[in-house]
Amino acid sequence: MSFLGGKEMPVLFQFDVGDIDRGSSLSFLSQYPNEDEVLIPPLSYLEVTGEPFFMNTDKGEVTVYPARINCSLKSKTIEEIKVHRQKEILAMLPYLKGALQRDMDVLVEALAADFKLAENKLDALQAQISRDFDALSTDLATPGTMSCLNQDSTFKQSICEVIEFKLVRMSKLVRELSALDEEYLEDPLTTGLHVAAREGRTKTVAALLSFGADADAKDKAGNTAVELAQNAQTIDVLKGAGATMPEFPEEKKNDLLIKYAKKGATGGALMALQAGADVNHKDRESSMTALHWAAMEGHEALAQG
Repeated sequence: MSFLGGKEMPVLFQFDVGDIDRGSSLSFLSQYPNEDEVLIPPLSYLEVTGEPFFMNTDKGEVTVYPARINCSLKSKTIEEIKVHRQKEILAMLPYLKGALQRDMDVLVEALAADFKLAENKLDALQAQISRDFDALSTDLATPGTMSCLNQDSTFKQSICEVIEFKLVRMSKLVRELSALDEEYLEDPLTTGLHVAAREGRTKTVAALLSFGADADAKDKAGNTAVELAQNAQTIDVLKGAGATMPEFPEEKKNDLLIKYAKKGATGGALMALQAGADVNHKDRESSMTALHWAAMEGHEALAQG
């Protein structure tokens, strides 16, 4: 009652608690030795069982609600939640491994066509990807690794790691095989799709899209894969997959051509030219054309195209 002092409309709950619904006693830990404190089990249900009544105390009048606490005997413990969630993840693995093996032909065909890899190299890559998936499966089955699955964020992350393995592993492989500069490849916003599109590896772009790559993801410079695409075939593949195509208003298309030339965005420059941009248009500030900018910024492929 002493805690009610100063309150305008103090309320008390008078709990009826049975032995099953009562938690452990915490009196021996309490900083108030004269009070009997007990835990209430998690997910317990609070039920008001009667009409409120008024009680006169030395602190004034208090409204009292008769109530009962009902412990949910069906609610899972944290340990049970972890085990259940772990089983859900592990149950997906055989199906996902089957999908990985099924789609390996798509990956091999793309790598053979775009990177001209020898057959023994392709076989070694397939074997390594399979081992990586098996290692992930083993890791997910380890009790210590799954100790935080009661947290929704960790559970979601683990599911995404399994489902997106195919895409993530292929994206990593594309970056490893790429001839682009290390700074661009190591940037966290650079995806395998950006790399493949920028290098004009059309079959690899198609494979990544079939594996679930985000066609509209932007790199550090704000470019999408379609804006970086090295050739018209790659642009068509991205467009067919639903990539957002840039717009070229009549009054802005020349400026957009200059912008793409500065950034080395070949696809954007190609589409600007197709939209009618003037290749000889000069930047207002520097009096330089798109070709000048591409050459000065070191975008050789764009300058030569």
